Amino acid sequence: MNAHPWKFFRAGGFDQVRLDTGADLVHLDQLDQKLWVALACPTTGLEFDSKTLALIDTDKDGRIRAPEIIAAAKWATSCLKNPDDLLKGSPSLPLSAINDATPEGKQLLSSARQILGNLGKKDADSITLEDTTWHYSSGSRRRPGHAGHDHRDHFLCRRRTGQIG
Repeated sequence: MNAHPWKFFRAGGFDQVRLDTGADLVHLDQLDQKLWVALACPTTGLEFDSKTLALIDTDKDGRIRAPEIIAAAKWATSCLKNPDDLLKGSPSLPLSAINDATPEGKQLLSSARQILGNLGKKDADSITLEDTTWHYSSGSRRRPGHAGHDHRDHFLCRRRTGQIG
C-alpha cells in the first residue's frame, strides 16, 4: 500500500497538513495523529458552525476528538461519487453527485429527494443547505433521524456549501 502524499504548510511555527483534495479527506485516518495540530476541540465557543460541530460530536460529550473527525470524513467522502466535491463550496449539491452505490449514499439520496418533495421541488436536480435547514427547522416536517432521514444529510450539505471548514 502506498502512503498518501501529504502536503504541509508552516503557520505559527508549526508544520500543518493541508487538506486540499477529496483524497486528503479520504486518507485522513492514515495521517499520524502526532502531525495533527489538535486532537480535540470543544463544540462551542469557536468561530465554526456549532450545529455542525454538534453533529460531529457523536458521543455528545461537548468535545470533538480525532476519531469523530475521521468518522465524519469517511462518511462524507463515501457518500459522494467524487470526494473532491466536498471542497468546492458550491451553494448546492447535485443529486447526481451522491454515491448511490453505498447504503449510506442510497439513504442520503432518498432523504434529499424526500426533503425536496416535501418542499414542492420533486423535480429538482440539486439540494441546497437552505432546503435542508428549512426542512429540519419546520415543526410540520419530519425531524432528522426519522422516516429514513439522517442528521448527517445536513452535515454534508453544510460542508459542501462551505459553511463548515
